[in-house]
Amino acid sequence: MAKSKVFVRENGSGRYRYGIVAVQGGDIHFYKDRLSKAELEAIAREIDAELVSIKAEEDIEIDEGEQGAEQQEEYEDVE
Repeated sequence: MAKSKVFVRENGSGRYRYGIVAVQGGDIHFYKDRLSKAELEAIAREIDAELVSIKAEEDIEIDEGEQGAEQQEEYEDVE
């Protein structure tokens, strides 16, 4: 059985600055939007999952010009 993964992203500063983006494998539900690093590590340890850190959106370059054109073409036929 493949090890589960919990994908997290750091959001801002403070103790509860980690947000869960996605979970691969396992059957787990989260009831908080923001968690501390210690909480994430404890959860990952208990469910034998790997924590995968994702960069924040502002660190990723997005060419919105191209995306907008593609999206416009997709929706033109819908009308």
